[in-house]
Amino acid sequence: MVFARTIPLVLLAIAFVSPPEICQGQWGGCRQVSYEYSLPTPTFHTQILRPDLMNSVRRIAILDFENGTRVHGLDRRVRTLFAGALRSGGKYDVADVGAAFPQPCQVEAVLRSQYPIQILADCWRYYRAEAVLFARIDEFQSFSPLGIGFTAHIVDSQDAVLIATVNDYWSLDDPEIARAYRDWLRKRHRKCKDLQIYLKSPREFTAFVMDRISQELK
Repeated sequence: MVFARTIPLVLLAIAFVSPPEICQGQWGGCRQVSYEYSLPTPTFHTQILRPDLMNSVRRIAILDFENGTRVHGLDRRVRTLFAGALRSGGKYDVADVGAAFPQPCQVEAVLRSQYPIQILADCWRYYRAEAVLFARIDEFQSFSPLGIGFTAHIVDSQDAVLIATVNDYWSLDDPEIARAYRDWLRKRHRKCKDLQIYLKSPREFTAFVMDRISQELK
C-alpha cells in the first residue's frame, strides 16, 4: 500500500522537475501539452444549390469583398485568406480579379439576384472562370470571443445562375466552433503544442473559418 501511494508522488515530482519540451513555432518556444481527441467539425451554413454546376467549376473569379465593418483593410486580408484556402483545397483555381473591377459589387443587389451581367461575362471571356464569387464581411470581433460574420454568393458566369451561398456568424463563444478551432490549430501547427497565442489570434481564426467554408464548397 505504501508503494502504491508513493508512485503518484514520484510521477508528480518528475513532472515538476523535468524541463518542458521546447518546439520552434512562429511565436518562439512553447510548452508541450495534451489535447482532447479530434472532434467532428460543425457544419457551417454553406449551401450548394446546384451541385451539377458546382462540380463543373474549375476556376472561381473573386471580386473585391465588401467591408461591412470599421476595420480598415479587413476586406483585402480576408479575400487573400479565402483565395488561399480555395487553392490549397486542390479542386479550384482562383482568379483574383479585384484589380480589373475596382468598384466592388453591392452584395445587397446580388442577394436580390440582380447580378452584374457584364462582369460575369468578362470573368468568363477573359479569365475562363466558370463562377464568380461576391462576398461581404458583415461583422468582425477581434477580441474574445473572436468572431466573424460572412456572406457570399457564387454565381455561374455563363448563365447567371446561383450555385452556392454562405451566410453565418462564427464565434468562439460556440463550444463546437471552439473545439473545432483548437483541433484545426493543432494540425496546422504540429510542432507547437502550446497554442494559447494562436487561440487569441483574429487572423488565425479568420483563416480557420475561410478554410472550413472552402472545404464545404468541394
